[in-house]
Amino acid sequence: MEDLLLIYIKDLCSRALKSAAPGTRLKVSHFLHALRRDPNKLARVHQLLAADAELTRAKQIMNLDDEVRGAADGGGGGGGDEGLALPGGA
Repeated sequence: MEDLLLIYIKDLCSRALKSAAPGTRLKVSHFLHALRRDPNKLARVHQLLAADAELTRAKQIMNLDDEVRGAADGGGGGGGDEGLALPGGA
């Protein structure tokens, strides 16, 4: 089973590479082009790309919320040493 999967992945990468210009890196669009004749797999890739975009937006929103909470709590929030008193007054 693993051998079949490896053969399929190599074939897919080879087809994607053929649609890319020589010397360029593979992009998602090259894989979409390689899968254009398989509507089931192409639809699944589009679903996964949409889910990835949704997760990325959710992470950005969470990061913004954390920054807003950090600023409301007194800012910084970086675990720095400001406000710590060192022994000996230094």
